[in-house]
Amino acid sequence: MTAQEADALPSHALVPVVEGTFAYCPNLYVQADCVGGQFRTAIAGHKVTILLPRIGEDLLLGITPILTAPDTQYEYAVQADGRFWGIVSTRDGQYCRTAQISRLAYRFEVAGSESDVESVCREIEFSLKDWWLSLEAWLDIYTDLDLLGHQRGTGGPPTRGHALTAHVGDQPGDTAQRLTWKQRSQAAMPRPRAVNIPDSAVLARCLHLAGSGSLPPQGWLYLREARSWLKAGQTRRAVIDACTGAEISLSYQVRQHAKADPVVVDQLLEQCKGIADVVKVLTRIGGVTASRNSITTKLADVRNKAVHAGWEPDVETAEQALAVATAVVDHAWPHAALCPDTSAATV
Repeated sequence: MTAQEADALPSHALVPVVEGTFAYCPNLYVQADCVGGQFRTAIAGHKVTILLPRIGEDLLLGITPILTAPDTQYEYAVQADGRFWGIVSTRDGQYCRTAQISRLAYRFEVAGSESDVESVCREIEFSLKDWWLSLEAWLDIYTDLDLLGHQRGTGGPPTRGHALTAHVGDQPGDTAQRLTWKQRSQAAMPRPRAVNIPDSAVLARCLHLAGSGSLPPQGWLYLREARSWLKAGQTRRAVIDACTGAEISLSYQVRQHAKADPVVVDQLLEQCKGIADVVKVLTRIGGVTASRNSITTKLADVRNKAVHAGWEPDVETAEQALAVATAVVDHAWPHAALCPDTSAATV
């Protein structure tokens, strides 16, 4: 195509690049290989690239460095809208080990008029909460971040954002249309150091799953609740949610293995008086799960005492209950099989 032919094309024939920022949960910690990375996801059915902030030059100066804006077409201040992009949270000498992310950027393309671009931005805005909640859930399943935040009373979708639009070929720094939306503000809260922090592979996996619109299986979601309650010191709530997740998982396995009419299976499960009865049904039809004795003594009995007597188990007892529940849930929905290969999810 010649330059004259390109000039003759209507403006809507060019593909606008939309870039924007939104505040991320301030309790997101990532490993060094995530910093400055670009990851694929989807929001409201639109392909979106998520861009993480980069490490600044301050790391070499021996001070706590502030993360700088990602590699974007438009220029953003270090403190975009009064918020930092994040900091290097731990390091090994002059090298970053982990970073705390406070803000993310995104990029996508839309073919059409300016009104079409704005319409897509609004679609993403309206779908952002569900996307975010899905991402939080998957990150908590694969890591120890505890974005659910029972300990802090925090968590939730990004708080504020804006988008900048321009056609492909415009120079960085050019004036661009700005689209802004309002969301609830949220203060950053300190959190304990996580043991298991996502690397680029885990982050890519979770963004892929969030983009697909899926949530973890129900058994894993209850385990997520239980883990968060345990970190908050609420051991009674932790064992109750853990046992609920385990019973849901066992019932799922019964339905998967039973050869009888589904209505009959449901009636059989309704006659079960607790998780111990469900285990009996599963083992009779050839299903495999955790030790029946462990389920009864370390999980079911602990849960029953917590529910019926208001007992607050000690941390060690609660941890044992969660370990048994995790084994049960993993038999129903193996952790390793929750996500397909996402090697192409990193840009």
